Amino acid sequence: MSGDRRITVGLVGAGGIARSHMSAWRSLGVDILVYSKEDANELCAEFSTGRVVDTLENLVAQSQVIDVLTPTYAHEEAVRAGLDAGRQVICEKPLALDAPTAQQLLELSRARDNALYVAHVVRYFPEYATLHDAVSSGYIGRPAVARLNRTGTFPQWASWFADEEKSGGIVDDLMIHDLDIARWVLGEVRSVYATLRHATAPDGRRVSVAQATLRHEDEAISNVRATWGPVGTPFRTSFYVAGTDGCLEHDSTAHPPLQVRSDAPTDVSMLPTTSGSPADPYYAELSEFMESMSTGSTPRVSAEDAVEALKLADAVRLSAHRDAVVEL
Repeated sequence: MSGDRRITVGLVGAGGIARSHMSAWRSLGVDILVYSKEDANELCAEFSTGRVVDTLENLVAQSQVIDVLTPTYAHEEAVRAGLDAGRQVICEKPLALDAPTAQQLLELSRARDNALYVAHVVRYFPEYATLHDAVSSGYIGRPAVARLNRTGTFPQWASWFADEEKSGGIVDDLMIHDLDIARWVLGEVRSVYATLRHATAPDGRRVSVAQATLRHEDEAISNVRATWGPVGTPFRTSFYVAGTDGCLEHDSTAHPPLQVRSDAPTDVSMLPTTSGSPADPYYAELSEFMESMSTGSTPRVSAEDAVEALKLADAVRLSAHRDAVVEL
């Protein structure tokens, strides 16, 4: 995209994630339209910006960029509508409920010669970006073992999360973040072995736990764990990556956000700054997507990456179902 004309971005959906995107889009200075079956007026009023339209068709017709923020089961319809109309499309992760559907959307974007971006925002959090850069640069030598954990409360704010046919469950909604990071940092995955457990307490509280061991093509091993706990479970992320020359650790409940242990002198430039407010990952993500639309530059996450993340998610479910290793 080029020229001085202001871009119009059409948001499809007005739920929780829409607030993060709305804030970033407002800072980016674009015109905003919103279509949603509910809460669209409230979203625009909250941010004192944006205009509500009454149908998806009207949103697509009046926007250059479509930002799909619906529940997961509605991603495909909105993405197809945007691509078919020749629009640039951004979609919240996961791109679809399974890899074959995501692959179809990727092929449609190629056929229409339109950009398709998928918002795997964890790549834009400074601790994970630093991890990727450190491993890529050889800072800890050859990576050998990684552990990635993500824990939070079983989602209560919408019933569709508990319906795996609509949300993909804990694997598509939560674990997929760290499946993507494991592949981004340690490379392509050769095999997956996984377990998946669900439980309901007598008081109705639900718990889901997914755990996967990934063997990467260069023989590195990563263990990815995701937990949806009962109400009151604090949100927490962590990682530990060990290589031949050192290791990197992060725990969102600790300070500083990234700790480096190595025999080599610590290069403080490798560490995220702790002074002032950190950059908003959603702003960083959407501004990078906009830059890609304008200049053709390559963002750090592609639609192809989103398809590969869903292939891993599908493999996790298949492995858990079979209680067997799944080769990729």
